[in-house]
Parts: sequence; C-alpha cells; structure tokens
Amino acid sequence: MREPFSCAMRAIRRRFGRVLLTVISIAIGVSSVVLITNVGEIGKSFINNELGSLGLGGITITPASGESRMVSPDVVDIAASLNVTEAAIPIIFEYTSASYRNHVLPVAAWGIDENVLDVITLTPLHGRLISSYDVKKGAKVCLVDENFALLAYKRTNIIGKTISVTLGSTTDEYEVVGVVKTGSSILQSIMTDVVPTFVYLPYTTVQAATAQEGLSQVAVKTVKGVSSEEAAEIILEAVQAGSGDSISYTYQNLALQKDQLNNILNIVSSVLGAIAAISLLVAGLGIMNVMIVSVSERTREIGIKKAIGASENQIIFEFLSESFIVTCIGSIIGCAVSLIITVILCSLMGIVLSINLGLILFCISLAVAIGLVFSFYPSYKAAKLNPIEALRHV
Repeated sequence: MREPFSCAMRAIRRRFGRVLLTVISIAIGVSSVVLITNVGEIGKSFINNELGSLGLGGITITPASGESRMVSPDVVDIAASLNVTEAAIPIIFEYTSASYRNHVLPVAAWGIDENVLDVITLTPLHGRLISSYDVKKGAKVCLVDENFALLAYKRTNIIGKTISVTLGSTTDEYEVVGVVKTGSSILQSIMTDVVPTFVYLPYTTVQAATAQEGLSQVAVKTVKGVSSEEAAEIILEAVQAGSGDSISYTYQNLALQKDQLNNILNIVSSVLGAIAAISLLVAGLGIMNVMIVSVSERTREIGIKKAIGASENQIIFEFLSESFIVTCIGSIIGCAVSLIITVILCSLMGIVLSINLGLILFCISLAVAIGLVFSFYPSYKAAKLNPIEALRHV
C-alpha cells in the first residue's frame, strides 16, 4: 500500500516545476470557491445582526395606509397574550433634534418600555436601560447611542450628562442614564441622512411631551417554529377584533424582508461560487494533461514494472495516488489562502469571523474528486500499455 505512494512522491519530485503549476491552479480554484462562499455567509450574518440591532426584525403593527390615528395601547396587551408571540412592546418614533453644549444634532427618538430587550437588540456600554419605574413615572431620562456620545463629548461614557430633546412643540432636558452600542455603524455611515443617531426614552415620557395617548407602532417577536406570515395574520386578526376601536391595522413582516434579502444573497453567492468552480474544472484538465505527459515520459518505467509482475490495478493506483497527493496539497493551500484573506477582511471591516468547516471539507473533497476523475483516463492508459512495446520505448 505504501509503495504506490512512494513511487508517486518520487515522480512528483522529478517533475516538481510542472506539478507546482498544477498545484497553483488547484489552489486558485479552491480558494475562489471558499472565499466567495465565506464572504457570502459572513455578509448574510452581518446584515442579519445589523438589521436586528436596529430593531428591524419580527413583526410591527401599524395603522393602515390612510389612517391618521395612532395605534391603541391595548394592542400591546392583545399581541402579547397570543400563543404565537414571545413578547410585544410599544414604540413611539419620531425624527427630532437634541441639543448639547450649544450644539444641535438631528436624532431619531424612540419611545420604549422596560421590555425592549425582548424584541429589539440593545447592547449597554455604560449605565443602565429604561426601567419599569421610568415608564410608570414618565421620568425624564434617556439612553443615547455611542455615536451621539462621541459626537457630543468625544467619549462614550457620558452618564449623568443632560441633553435637551425636542418632542412635539416641547423641549425638555433629559438625564443620560445609559449609553448603548450603535446599532449599525456601517449602515449608518452609508445612510447618514436616513439613520441619524438614536435617543431612547420611556414611551410614557414621549406621550406626555407630545400630548398623545397612542403609539407609532407595536413591535412583536414571534415564537420559534411558527411561520412569520401565519403568526402575522393571527396577530392582526386578534388585534383588529380586540382593540375596540374602528381603526384599521396592518403589519410589516420585517423578518420576511430579511429572509428575502438572505435569499438574494444566497443566489448571488451560489452564482459566483458556480463561476469560481469552473476554475476547478480547468485545474482538472490541467491534471489530466500533466498525467498524460507523465505517462508518455514514464512509458519505459511502466513497461519494466509490468514485466516484473506489476498488475494493471497497481499501475492505476500509483497514478491515482499521484493525482490524489497533488490535489490534496493544492486544496489545502487554497483553503489556507482563502481563510487568511477572510480573516484580514473581517478584521479590517470589524465583522465577526465565521468559518464554515463543512464548506472547507466539501471544497477539498470536490477538488480531490475532480482530480481523480480527470486522472483516471491517463492512469487507465498507462495500465493498458503493452510491456514489450513499453520496454522498447526510448
């Protein structure tokens, strides 16, 4: 069993330059497939996390188009009581401005309650979040994101500072009790005019400042294992029947929108991966060419081996072993290169690294399989050589 591999290694060393080019072609093909697929997976994970950190997940209940009224506060309790929901929170949202040290900054003000973490991802950096006491008393406290803190005070910890926020026609001072991680630094850098810095306040405080009792929307998190579309229909039907008013409600299935975006990314990654996989076929043709040349150069050697009793299967196995070694080396180098590039890209962009070991093993297996398939014909041709004619070969 060891002899064919030993012969294969000797043959590789004798033709090192030619084999090196084949290894490089295989490495390029494998690294292209792994890199493109890894980038697609990391990009999908990043977008999901970023959209989730902005609160763009689950289902939101809003007034139907054309309705001038706001969502009834009863909708929160109705939605939370259903067996298809894990949690429901009130949200009041409006674009406004906040002033600090004689500077004015446009902000998106979010009115939330103490259960915000059940639906929306907020990562505290300093201080605390909105409490049930804040909501009950309509306290004049707020959370700001780290972007706001850096713009205002050139540091992230600004607990205890006071900022002025305009809500409706009222401008009041609010104590900063917490600083949270910016929901989407990259998305906000792209959409500066659309997504300003965020300020979070108790929703009851916003209601009192704007003299309104309703809500902008109700955010709902559905239970796992239930179709988001099905859950949305159940929630909307229950809300419409139990709200006790004449307002028409609608919903936005933001989870479905994320799924559609993921599907688009999957299609793009698959198409690019398929294009990159063509280079593996080209590498396979290169292996076939190298093996055919190898058979031609080693005709006399093959004749000697067959003359001293080597079987056709042994000859085939020797050439397939050579192909196996070359493709394995090329595949491993290609995977290593793609992983290094992925790590560098993730570190530069500040994205969490995610490595799909299953994908790496699949690409290595695919490359080896292609190499063996394309080298079978030269191996078979070598095994079928007439030993007498082979020995006459010079």
